[in-house]
Amino acid sequence: DWVRWVFVLYTIFNVIVMLNLLIAIIGDTYDRVQDGAVRARNYELLKLVVDYQQFLSDSGRKENHPDEIHLYLMGPQKDVNIHEEDGSREWRGRLKEINRMFTIHQKPIRKGLEETLTRKEFEEKLKEQQKWINDRMDEQEVKLAKLIIALRAGVMEA
Repeated sequence: DWVRWVFVLYTIFNVIVMLNLLIAIIGDTYDRVQDGAVRARNYELLKLVVDYQQFLSDSGRKENHPDEIHLYLMGPQKDVNIHEEDGSREWRGRLKEINRMFTIHQKPIRKGLEETLTRKEFEEKLKEQQKWINDRMDEQEVKLAKLIIALRAGVMEA
């Protein structure tokens, strides 16, 4: 009887895992299609411009402006789908893209972390700044005391 329960539990677990795998595959396919959507849109716009240009050249352009020639150039400024590591264009999946972007942005973060101070170094710098401030305060107190003495001496003479 326990064998039947193990089989049922295994079957349910297997169905859940397979559905999860199917959802992951469909999600990755959707991401791949969305990644190429901008390129496809630009290509369709280019085809529309070329068709329009051909329509104009066949109908009224020759009559109104016979010497004009138009050339339309369209292209991405930077191909975001080329991987810097090996120059390939293949889709690597959402997680690998996230990992790649994290790796790219991790370098400046690591550099910033390397430049941060340890707690001991921070406390030493803080003590140095406090000493400098206290020295300036002492100098100002001495100047103020001399000024007060000079003012009292001037008031008593008058």
